[in-house]
Amino acid sequence: MYRTRLREAARNKPNFAGHYILAAWGCGAECVMGAVIDANTGKVYWLPGTICCWGFDVKEKFEPIQFRLDSRLVVLSGERNEKEGDNGVHFYDFKDNKFVHIESIMKDKK
Repeated sequence: MYRTRLREAARNKPNFAGHYILAAWGCGAECVMGAVIDANTGKVYWLPGTICCWGFDVKEKFEPIQFRLDSRLVVLSGERNEKEGDNGVHFYDFKDNKFVHIESIMKDKK
């Protein structure tokens, strides 16, 4: 289903955790999903869900998924899997090819 997105992403240079390529794409209005591709083996690991509903009170350069080449940390901002009441900042460690939840800091309800 997402073969085209993954193939296109696999052509890029690693951008996450040393030798991985993290790719994300839209899955609806204010919703993103994605995967991590091992640049050495081509194996795909899906992000731990979709992220959405981060709201309009964000800065211009806001990214719902944050990551770096020299780190295994992935930060998801918004609601995971469109789950109401789950709006926050969610921290994951990509360890042994799995996303391990570290902590979530929930957004205050108004």
